Amino acid sequence: MFNIVDLLQKHGHEVIPFSIRHDKNMPSAYEDYFISSVGKGDEVYAKDYKKTDIKTVFTALSRMLYSFEAKKKLEILIEAVKPDLIYVLHYQNKISASIFDAARKYGIPVVNRISDFGQICANSLLFRPRQKDVCERCLSGSKWNAVKYKCVDDSYIHSAI
Repeated sequence: MFNIVDLLQKHGHEVIPFSIRHDKNMPSAYEDYFISSVGKGDEVYAKDYKKTDIKTVFTALSRMLYSFEAKKKLEILIEAVKPDLIYVLHYQNKISASIFDAARKYGIPVVNRISDFGQICANSLLFRPRQKDVCERCLSGSKWNAVKYKCVDDSYIHSAI
């Protein structure tokens, strides 16, 4: 991400970040537009969330599907800065595809860089950890293969989610 930002800025483009609040974020003039953190603000992966906090679990699960907060905050940012283009690096799990609805509402073109396999593979790896083999079953078959083979955390539930 930082390489892309540097490259765009070197070519005269203004880059305006939109992200989730996190303790390790670099300071930004736009951080008021960022969406709230999923947990305490220092987590990176789902396994880092406090498992006993039902609010965190609900927030994490709901953001995997759709984040009304992300859509609203991005709409406010779009209205404020009127971007020519939205470049999406990673949105799954914490921000959600709701940001595409915000972009569409304002007619802003979107470039979605796919830098992992999260949109086509439950564990984003095209690899079955239990079986220790490369896997492409979900590419041409059912996404339920991820559940069948417990591809996420060796868990039927996590794989289904």
